[in-house]
Amino acid sequence: MGGRRIINSFLILSSLLLLAANFIFADVPAPVPTAQNSNYTKNILYVFEDSRNLYQVGLMGLTGSDKKILTREGNNWCPVVSPSGEKIAFLSDRSGFNNLWMMNSDGTNQVQLTFNQENINKVDLKCRGQIAWLKATAEHFESIYFLKLGDIWTIDVTGEAPSALTDYHDITSFKISPDIAAPRILFAREKTRNHNGLWTMNIDRTNIRQISDSQLVIPAFDWGDNNTIAFFNNRNISVVQFSGLDKKSIKDTYYLDNEISWSKSNVDKSKNKIAYISDRNNGPNIWVMYPDGSSDFQVTLNGGTSPCWSSDGNSLIFVEGNDIFSTNLNTKEKIRLTYNFSAFFPSVAEIKTNAEPAATAGSK
Repeated sequence: MGGRRIINSFLILSSLLLLAANFIFADVPAPVPTAQNSNYTKNILYVFEDSRNLYQVGLMGLTGSDKKILTREGNNWCPVVSPSGEKIAFLSDRSGFNNLWMMNSDGTNQVQLTFNQENINKVDLKCRGQIAWLKATAEHFESIYFLKLGDIWTIDVTGEAPSALTDYHDITSFKISPDIAAPRILFAREKTRNHNGLWTMNIDRTNIRQISDSQLVIPAFDWGDNNTIAFFNNRNISVVQFSGLDKKSIKDTYYLDNEISWSKSNVDKSKNKIAYISDRNNGPNIWVMYPDGSSDFQVTLNGGTSPCWSSDGNSLIFVEGNDIFSTNLNTKEKIRLTYNFSAFFPSVAEIKTNAEPAATAGSK
């Protein structure tokens, strides 16, 4: 009996050890990749004038480090990065006329997307709403929206199926709202010289309506969220709803060549700030305020243009003099990012860093 108990005990122990081994060495499922695992870096895209007096697209880190020249041929401007961070759409005249081009975010594989035998648009170094992207969905690839001969056009990132969204021939600028689930378009139409009006529509061209009188000298506007718009009304900054209702003035300012940039980092729209240009205190200078016009704060002292926000809404990037600067609005620390450049149109971009770096940029 004792021997049988020993054998049974041995068999039971062996079974338990085998079960434990199977558990310990079982295949463990690999972690599912998430967006946080993707290799993205925050950068600043900008345009600068090179030693040949041609406009080129540059890229640098948020502190001004690691500057790269992305274009070399002809004049290039209005660079806008895709939602995936892999492509940059821009305008170039290298083929003889201003046309839409696209390149990888490292500057490689530069391809022409439109082939007009006339300029599709004017040179606009401040890029006031010339190009935008729409994120890819199950139905379509990433899409580029751009101005062409006074109308809004769209084209797939593949370069296929260009089509016009409008048939007005007088649109001067546009911006797509921040809500990618139900995007809307805000655009300016110049009915007669220096008589611009603002219009809105859904991305499918429905619900078109005029939301401001055609009295704007130079249109300047931005979305706060998918329903609220800030714009310069010749003598004040006003806010209005997508429908054109609830229009109200929030700040008097008389500088006609205005620019407006509304930060979007906080889900509470009232805590996001609006940057604009004022002629107060020997301006024009860049000022910042809350959407109700309160807590007005002067950012630049020696002139300022092209304000844009960091993704966290804490810093403002802008052009002062001929160079690009960044100011942290919490600490008031100001950093000079370029030196001895003729620099234009900084914009914050998340770039997917899975390609070889482009050539390093030198100073002008």
